[in-house]
Amino acid sequence: MRLKYFVAGFLAAIILTTGITVLANPEMRQLVFGVNVVVHGETLELDGIDRPFIMEGRTFLPVAVIADALNIPIEWDGETSTVYVGNNSPLTGRWELVGLFGMTQEEIQEDIERFGRVEVAFYGDGRAELVQHDLIEEHRWSSEDGIITWGFMSQMQYEVSGQYLTAIPLGRPDDYAIFRRIN
Repeated sequence: MRLKYFVAGFLAAIILTTGITVLANPEMRQLVFGVNVVVHGETLELDGIDRPFIMEGRTFLPVAVIADALNIPIEWDGETSTVYVGNNSPLTGRWELVGLFGMTQEEIQEDIERFGRVEVAFYGDGRAELVQHDLIEEHRWSSEDGIITWGFMSQMQYEVSGQYLTAIPLGRPDDYAIFRRIN
């Protein structure tokens, strides 16, 4: 019988001590739930583990759910504990044309002075823009095993080395372009 009272008293002491510790903890933070998320005009239904919250003035959202709603790829690398949001390609970013088969640097510079720079931007969500002579062309792109698929049918072998990208159209090995990363 004494053991029963001892265990009950011991459990009561643990509960009271834990409660006081939690209440006295200066790290205790207030969480605010009830955050609504709207993506491209559509409200996302988020609950359970995906429920967003506000803590200390910052809003916390589940990255996987948001990336999925934006149609942006997301990957988890358990070995490095890294979340990759967007296309994890070395191509992502803006590039400026600096070399082209059959043209000297002087000819390229003359073209830039006459018509403006030629740039290409690869975005992590699969969009791409080609800015050429003040015209902007929008494309879709993907990359795998050193091949860029650009638009519907165009494919190029590519290599990124430091700040430079070399692109060679498949089937035309002598027709290359060299780009320099600008961001």
